Amino acid sequence: MGRKSISKIDGKGRLLIPLEHRKELGITDNSKFIIRVSPSKRSLIITPFASSRDRLASIEIEMGDEMGALAKILALLANEKVDLIRTESTSDERGRKARWSAVVDISKCKKTGAELKKLLLDKKLARSVRVSLL
Repeated sequence: MGRKSISKIDGKGRLLIPLEHRKELGITDNSKFIIRVSPSKRSLIITPFASSRDRLASIEIEMGDEMGALAKILALLANEKVDLIRTESTSDERGRKARWSAVVDISKCKKTGAELKKLLLDKKLARSVRVSLL
């Protein structure tokens, strides 16, 4: 198991992460984290997932709920060098409508969020697309 240390929350609600842990994990100013909370276990898990160099975006897509629909979207995004960090998909109306959302890194992608949206809509892979920079 990894090293442990005791830290505290300051008056503004900020948690101090000791320098040795930040160095070990490559955490720099403006690094981004996923925070998982488990009230039943009274625990908090903080996972760094992006550095300040990454260009993060949120993508939300509504699509038809046909077999392979999401796979086609993912193949297009992979071809455009969009790196998936966190994704979630749901079938709102089985066989008719589904939603997919993701946090992605678009650092290596040559297209803007608007261009990715247009590409997905033009290829009729999605019914609606929203791309927001984080």
